[in-house]
Amino acid sequence: KYAAHGDILLNGLPPGPFYKRTVCFIPKTDNHLSTLTVGETLLFSAQMRSPAHTKSEHIEKAVDIVLNWLNLTGEHKNTYVGDANIKGSSGGQKRRLSVGVEVISGSIFI
Repeated sequence: KYAAHGDILLNGLPPGPFYKRTVCFIPKTDNHLSTLTVGETLLFSAQMRSPAHTKSEHIEKAVDIVLNWLNLTGEHKNTYVGDANIKGSSGGQKRRLSVGVEVISGSIFI
């Protein structure tokens, strides 16, 4: 019934060539494999989304940077993501992990 129209602006300007690296969509529900740890989830995402020629040292460094940024280090890094049947990360940690998965996919570190 209603037609959506308007301009998409980023900081008041039309999106430029780096738009995809600046903006991402994070779903409301956190969908991660419950049997992987937080660190494994982020590492897997980074490995799948990085170019084939990327060195594993660079990927691991990027994962460490993002984990530190999201305060998911130490015991949180090695905690299972979990679900209704597997005890694991808290809701807030899963939310930060979802952000981390998107950050690492458009990361300038890789």
